[in-house]
Formats: sequence, structure tokens, C-alpha cells
Amino acid sequence: MKKTENVKFFKNFYIDKQKGELARLKIFSGIDNGIVHVIFSNEIFLGRDEKNDVVFSDIKISRHHAKIFKETNEWKIKKLKTSNEIILNNIKVEESILHSKDQIGLGDTFFEFCLSDADHSVLSASVKRKELNAFSKNKKNQPKSLFIVLFALVFVFYFFINGFCCLSFVSVS
Repeated sequence: MKKTENVKFFKNFYIDKQKGELARLKIFSGIDNGIVHVIFSNEIFLGRDEKNDVVFSDIKISRHHAKIFKETNEWKIKKLKTSNEIILNNIKVEESILHSKDQIGLGDTFFEFCLSDADHSVLSASVKRKELNAFSKNKKNQPKSLFIVLFALVFVFYFFINGFCCLSFVSVS
């Protein structure tokens, strides 16, 4: 199967099941929000590079970030040689089994994996995001937490040095 036949993309969630469809990825957060990638192959590659089956616009996604593949009747996702992460249902993974309605995050992009044997209402429905919202809020707050800790350390260090100087001055008098 040629690369162009592995995946087709649509610009909305409300599409009928396609002939030969195995699964689909429904992007619900990020720059590519609203796009559906319909999978027709047992192995697809995901990343920013145009050579991938699923190409993302998100600059926080690696050129060759991950692959999704079917192995012994199970779908899996695997991180390729990248320093970036894969978030599967709020957990960082290197490789994992996928189930229908699992939510995956690459960079700032989040999408839902749906097996094509699911009910039509599942395939064409909007994604429910409540489970992933908690993770994305925590991820956004991480820099603030780091800033607060660094500020506290600088504050303590500053007063330690100034307090030490004042104490030595008092001792000399």
C-alpha cells in the first residue's frame, strides 16, 4: 500500500465509516484541532516530517515522533527515537497497547484513537476531553511551579548572605 493510501484526513469529525477503515485519530486540541485521520494500514508513522503518514503542524512534535501499529490483534503506539514524550490517558509512555477512545498527546496536540468497529456515533462524535483537561492544566502549571521554587531559593540565599554579613558586623562591634 502506498503512503497516500495508508491514511486519509478529513477536516471534521462527522464523517461516515470509510471502506477499508481500520481506525481513526480525532484531533481535539492543538493547531490541527478538528482534523480526523482515517487509518487504512496496520502501521502508520506520526510526526512533523512530510514523509509520515500523519503529519502534524505542532512544532513541539518531533519530525519522526511515534508509530501506531497492529501486532497480534492489538493496536500499539511506540515512541520513536525522540526526546519528546507520548502521553496516553495522562501517563507518559514509551510503548503501550491502544484501546478505542484512548486519548494521546504529542507536543501540544491531543487526539483520540478509535477503532473502526466502534459504533458510528463513537466514530463521528466530538471527543470528550474532561480526562485530559486535568493533565494539560498540570502541564501548563509546571513552569509556574518551577519559577516559584527558584524564586524561593534566591530569596533564602539572599537573606542568608545578608544575614550572615549583618551577624559578622554585629560580632565585630
